[in-house]
Amino acid sequence: MNQKQAIYDELCRVLTDYEGNGSQKNATADDLYAMLVKIQNNWEGVITANGSDNDTAHDLSDRCKILVLYVSIWDGGTEIETTAIVDIRTGEVTDVTSVNVTGLELCEREYIVMNSEQVDVYHDEHGYDLWADIENEYGG
Repeated sequence: MNQKQAIYDELCRVLTDYEGNGSQKNATADDLYAMLVKIQNNWEGVITANGSDNDTAHDLSDRCKILVLYVSIWDGGTEIETTAIVDIRTGEVTDVTSVNVTGLELCEREYIVMNSEQVDVYHDEHGYDLWADIENEYGG
């Protein structure tokens, strides 16, 4: 196993332990912090090293996309929940699962849920592409 895979496996273990089973957690905030420090210390030489795993730019881009809850609020409070994909590097929102909104007239707000936080979603100037305001929420 290469060092990059070992770091990834350790991250998975720490996150799983932190989430725990119900109210029992087997990892602390200090464990998460230590893992972040390890990732930061290995970022240039191991994790993003060009050609280390035959990674392509496309592969790396796909790894920055996550499945999120997508919520739209209609007609004074009717919430419609579905899913979407967000690129955490750019904030681009894609692959929103379509839902039947027959009978609803005015979409008042759209947002995604990341880390239990509501992050507003906006349409581009043409009304087609969607962007999450990750920069303001997470300092991206």
